[in-house]
Amino acid sequence: MNCRFFYNHNSPGDCFYISIDPLSKPLKSLNKDGITLIYGENDALLGINIFDFSSKAKLKHRGVIFAPGDELFDHINSLLKPTGIQLDRPLSSGIVAAKITKIEEHPLDAKLSILTLDIGKQTKHAITGLKGIEDGRNIAVLLPGYIDHLGELYEPQKVKNVMGETEVLPASAFGGEEDSVYPLDGYEVGEDPFYR
Repeated sequence: MNCRFFYNHNSPGDCFYISIDPLSKPLKSLNKDGITLIYGENDALLGINIFDFSSKAKLKHRGVIFAPGDELFDHINSLLKPTGIQLDRPLSSGIVAAKITKIEEHPLDAKLSILTLDIGKQTKHAITGLKGIEDGRNIAVLLPGYIDHLGELYEPQKVKNVMGETEVLPASAFGGEEDSVYPLDGYEVGEDPFYR
């Protein structure tokens, strides 16, 4: 089960969010002891909210948790045990270092660039308007099928008639500037920065 954790200790309800399937429509929820299980069609689990989280764990975090440590992951599963739900430990964050091998201007929008990226065993294309792109630079990208920093599932998509096969992540996903890429200098091409 591919999931992403989000937490902001200052959020209303002091809620720890677990996003599993952000694309499906929620149809029902089940509340039990401060934990809300959110279900979609065919009783597929879409997400989990754990309320009053600071009383259950000491975690000072704001935003997405790309790679929860063993201690946090085990603690979340212990909190979920009464619900009968147990999450599988992720083997990847879905984020890899990609080397920019070519930069082209988008034919329909001068503010966008088409990047050719080496992600290890494959070459992918991405469309971005972020600053800081340089030929030969390693940057953070999100692979298809993973949930991004905004809680959205990324799938390849056309941007103004040009196919993007991977998502270039902004530095703001990691606490940096919103309009620039996140450099992964010092990482091998294709390497997951959270699961080294």
